[in-house]
Amino acid sequence: MKGRVLCFLCALAVLCSMSAFAANAEVVLPITWFDPEPESAGILGDLDGDGTVTLDDAIRLLMYTFFPDDYPVDRFVDYNHDGVITAEDAIYLLMHTFFPGEYPLVVSGDVYYNVDAAFKASGKSMAADVSACFPADAKGYIINGGTASRPYLVDADTLFRLTEKPVIGTGYVKWKDFKNVNSSANSDPFTGVIPVAKLSDPIYLSTALPSEVNTFMTKRVNAGNLYPTQAKHIKAVTIGAVYRNEDDPPADNVTATLCICNIRLLYHTAEKGWFVAESVPVPTNSMVNHMYYLPWELSHTMGTYALSKELTRASDHVEIKVGGDVFNATPFITDGMVTAKDGTTYPYDNIPVVTASSTKYYTLTATCLHFWGTSILFSKFDLDGSQIDGMVSAFQVWIKEPELANKFGVAIGIDLRDADNNINQSYSGRNYKITTEPQWIIGHNVGPKAYDEVMDSEAVQQLIGMV
Repeated sequence: MKGRVLCFLCALAVLCSMSAFAANAEVVLPITWFDPEPESAGILGDLDGDGTVTLDDAIRLLMYTFFPDDYPVDRFVDYNHDGVITAEDAIYLLMHTFFPGEYPLVVSGDVYYNVDAAFKASGKSMAADVSACFPADAKGYIINGGTASRPYLVDADTLFRLTEKPVIGTGYVKWKDFKNVNSSANSDPFTGVIPVAKLSDPIYLSTALPSEVNTFMTKRVNAGNLYPTQAKHIKAVTIGAVYRNEDDPPADNVTATLCICNIRLLYHTAEKGWFVAESVPVPTNSMVNHMYYLPWELSHTMGTYALSKELTRASDHVEIKVGGDVFNATPFITDGMVTAKDGTTYPYDNIPVVTASSTKYYTLTATCLHFWGTSILFSKFDLDGSQIDGMVSAFQVWIKEPELANKFGVAIGIDLRDADNNINQSYSGRNYKITTEPQWIIGHNVGPKAYDEVMDSEAVQQLIGMV
């Protein structure tokens, strides 16, 4: 051990003494692009091609900063990702030879864009939209700037692109239009801030990405953390809802075949970890046959519209056929009037909703397909609500008609109930587009403060069946 430390100190002394003469020597990278071509021996950092990364490579890189023509390096060498090639990169390469875990050599085979350098050159503040610092044609990005309290703010297209391309670094990003739709009752609200390390984590991203489609729940442009699980709560249930796309609704004369399966509900406690509380491969008819009038408050007066002949159970999913006219509420309005569940008729744009405290009037605008899993008692697992510090819900959904893809959106959540059947919603998920491909719709109630301690993304994905 002493020999290794002495060797390291001697090598560092050599480089530091040489780099003192190179204080002003730097090679500026073209604009902000990194071009990490593979080394001749196929090893990142092996600049002399001998098949190893040693002090010789660090010295060669240092000489390059002095005499780039005499010691050419035509590959990625900005190892500390600051946008220039200096003696500091040579020192970083040296440190890698001794401590590869702490000084990793990253990026090979593609072009990665230095966002921090672009941001610095832009002259913009952290409060501005800096999407222009993330060019669409980049094959990957290096992001070390931004903090949890002051992340880079980007538009929706840019943020989705960051989840699809390689990104490295220790920085933070956030959708510039993220809204606080959390409940004041929750002490760990969703913030929309995404650490670079979480850009590949679909469980974390479900709390921070924008909704993909504008539905009736237009105010919920992203997920919100609502009511925490408490001792008064005795059970929970996965909930979902299919809405029409308000920007591109279906025509009255079309019929959509919606397919739903694999309703999941997961619980987490400090003692038990994550486990599956409910798994419904093929929902029963009673779980998926309810059309609700919108706004939701109208259920007090209008009740619900039950589907029956429209349902078909396949071997691995349930199919629900619903006309575009039903989603548009067309069949329920005759000569401008609607019929309430007690037989009384009202103008469709002046429907009374009477509660114990007030009477309010609403306009029937549309309907949605509301569905759910089975209410799972916490006592089934010898738990009460105060012991559950995390819940995840999930299901799969798709549509059979290609021409109706993206005409609908789907939302997800979890309802909590107490012994008197009072409801608190645990969280509200973002809206997903429905396409012809089965996709997992996921959401959870673990906020960013508790995420690293409570959430095990890989284990949760496996329990759900995503991987």
